Amino acid sequence: AVRELAEETGLVIVAEQLQGPVAHRVVVHGYSDQVLEQTETFFLVDVDQFEVDTAGFTELEKQTLLDHGWCSADELAGREVWPAQVAELLTWDGAAPLDWGRVEESTVPV
Repeated sequence: AVRELAEETGLVIVAEQLQGPVAHRVVVHGYSDQVLEQTETFFLVDVDQFEVDTAGFTELEKQTLLDHGWCSADELAGREVWPAQVAELLTWDGAAPLDWGRVEESTVPV
Protein backbone atom coordinates (compact mmCIF):
# COMPACT_ATOMS: atom_id res chain seq x y z
CA ALA A 1 0.00 0.00 0.00
CA VAL A 2 2.88 2.37 0.83
CA ARG A 3 4.57 1.72 -2.53
CA GLU A 4 1.30 2.00 -4.48
CA LEU A 5 0.41 5.30 -2.80
CA ALA A 6 3.81 6.76 -3.72
CA GLU A 7 3.54 5.54 -7.34
CA GLU A 8 -0.03 6.77 -7.87
CA THR A 9 0.06 10.07 -5.97
CA GLY A 10 3.67 10.91 -5.14
CA LEU A 11 2.84 10.85 -1.42
CA VAL A 12 5.53 9.11 0.64
CA ILE A 13 4.46 7.68 3.99
CA VAL A 14 5.58 4.91 6.35
CA ALA A 15 3.56 1.73 6.94
CA GLU A 16 2.72 2.78 10.50
CA GLN A 17 0.55 5.58 9.10
CA LEU A 18 -1.80 3.09 7.42
CA GLN A 19 -5.13 2.31 9.04
CA GLY A 20 -6.78 -0.98 8.29
CA PRO A 21 -7.19 -2.95 6.19
CA VAL A 22 -10.57 -1.26 5.80
CA ALA A 23 -11.96 -3.18 2.79
CA HIS A 24 -11.31 -6.15 0.53
CA ARG A 25 -12.62 -7.11 -2.89
CA VAL A 26 -11.91 -9.24 -5.92
CA VAL A 27 -12.26 -7.17 -9.06
CA VAL A 28 -12.37 -8.00 -12.76
CA HIS A 29 -10.94 -5.27 -14.97
CA GLY A 30 -11.47 -5.26 -18.73
CA TYR A 31 -9.02 -3.63 -21.07
CA SER A 32 -8.89 -3.50 -24.85
CA ASP A 33 -6.74 -6.63 -25.10
CA GLN A 34 -7.24 -8.55 -21.83
CA VAL A 35 -9.41 -9.19 -18.80
CA LEU A 36 -7.66 -9.32 -15.42
CA GLU A 37 -8.90 -10.49 -12.04
CA GLN A 38 -7.16 -9.23 -8.94
CA THR A 39 -7.62 -9.22 -5.18
CA GLU A 40 -7.48 -5.75 -3.64
CA THR A 41 -7.06 -4.61 -0.04
CA PHE A 42 -7.76 -1.00 0.93
CA PHE A 43 -6.22 1.08 3.71
CA LEU A 44 -6.76 4.62 5.00
CA VAL A 45 -4.19 7.26 5.82
CA ASP A 46 -4.92 10.69 7.31
CA VAL A 47 -3.11 13.45 5.42
CA ASP A 48 -3.54 17.10 4.68
CA GLN A 49 -4.33 18.05 1.12
CA PHE A 50 -1.20 17.84 -1.03
CA GLU A 51 -0.17 18.37 -4.64
CA VAL A 52 -0.46 15.07 -6.51
CA ASP A 53 2.72 14.08 -8.39
CA THR A 54 2.14 11.82 -11.41
CA ALA A 55 5.84 11.35 -12.20
CA GLY A 56 5.58 7.69 -11.12
CA PHE A 57 2.92 6.91 -13.73
CA THR A 58 3.59 4.50 -16.55
CA GLU A 59 3.37 5.89 -20.08
CA LEU A 60 -0.07 4.28 -20.50
CA GLU A 61 -1.30 5.85 -17.25
CA LYS A 62 -0.05 9.24 -18.41
CA GLN A 63 -1.96 8.84 -21.68
CA THR A 64 -5.22 7.65 -20.14
CA LEU A 65 -5.58 9.72 -16.95
CA LEU A 66 -8.22 12.33 -17.60
CA ASP A 67 -8.01 14.30 -14.38
CA HIS A 68 -7.37 14.15 -10.66
CA GLY A 69 -8.31 16.36 -7.77
CA TRP A 70 -9.76 16.65 -4.29
CA CYS A 71 -13.47 16.42 -3.63
CA SER A 72 -15.82 16.13 -0.69
CA ALA A 73 -17.84 13.02 0.18
CA ASP A 74 -20.91 14.70 -1.31
CA GLU A 75 -19.07 15.41 -4.55
CA LEU A 76 -18.06 11.75 -4.81
CA ALA A 77 -21.72 10.79 -5.14
CA GLY A 78 -22.00 12.65 -8.44
CA ARG A 79 -18.87 11.18 -10.05
CA GLU A 80 -17.90 7.91 -11.63
CA VAL A 81 -15.09 6.65 -9.40
CA TRP A 82 -13.37 3.31 -8.91
CA PRO A 83 -13.98 1.62 -6.63
CA ALA A 84 -17.61 2.74 -6.74
CA GLN A 85 -17.87 2.15 -2.97
CA VAL A 86 -14.96 4.46 -2.08
CA ALA A 87 -17.24 6.84 -0.13
CA GLU A 88 -17.98 3.97 2.29
CA LEU A 89 -14.37 4.20 3.45
CA LEU A 90 -15.01 7.68 4.83
CA THR A 91 -17.43 6.24 7.41
CA TRP A 92 -15.44 3.12 8.34
CA ASP A 93 -15.89 2.54 12.07
CA GLY A 94 -12.57 0.83 12.75
CA ALA A 95 -14.17 -2.60 13.06
CA ALA A 96 -13.74 -5.48 10.63
CA PRO A 97 -12.81 -4.70 7.03
CA LEU A 98 -15.70 -4.17 4.62
CA ASP A 99 -16.23 -7.10 2.26
CA TRP A 100 -17.11 -5.82 -1.19
CA GLY A 101 -17.14 -9.30 -2.70
CA ARG A 102 -16.40 -9.89 -6.39
CA VAL A 103 -17.19 -7.05 -8.77
CA GLU A 104 -16.75 -6.29 -12.44
CA GLU A 105 -15.31 -2.88 -13.14
CA SER A 106 -14.71 -1.40 -16.56
CA THR A 107 -15.06 -4.75 -18.27
CA VAL A 108 -15.88 -4.89 -21.93
CA PRO A 109 -17.29 -7.89 -23.78
CA VAL A 110 -14.65 -9.99 -25.52
